[in-house]
Amino acid sequence: MPHTAMLPPKPRVACAARPFISISSVGATMNIMMAAALAEGTTVVENAAQEPDVEDLGNFLNAMGACVRGHGTGVLTAQGVRAMHGCDYGVIADRMEAGTLGLAAGITGGDVFLQNANAAHLRPVTLKMSEVGMHIEEKSDGIRVVGPQSGPARPD
Repeated sequence: MPHTAMLPPKPRVACAARPFISISSVGATMNIMMAAALAEGTTVVENAAQEPDVEDLGNFLNAMGACVRGHGTGVLTAQGVRAMHGCDYGVIADRMEAGTLGLAAGITGGDVFLQNANAAHLRPVTLKMSEVGMHIEEKSDGIRVVGPQSGPARPD
């Protein structure tokens, strides 16, 4: 009687592609970037989202052994690798949370220090804060936001 062996089916492997994201999307860009990091071949994503979160995810994947280029630009390229490894990585400060806490200082006339907040990521918000009389102080380790001396900020 012949011996037979049952082998599991070969796992499906993601293949490289050239997706065009018709409406730039952070979530779509990040998901494609993660899949492409381990896909066979080169994936080129056109109209990729350019937010700081996307750039940070690319940096994180690269720290684990991925080969992602152009993250944070409109066109990103990922050369799939066979495997990645663990790493120690510090993610960027959440710009939505930092902006919200900074605005809270303005609304209440308070004074907050946003530890590790990146001023470049918050530029549109901090410019508006300054327009309504808030004091913004950029430091190497974060941003200090002080509400207006005249009391809580109010739009004109």
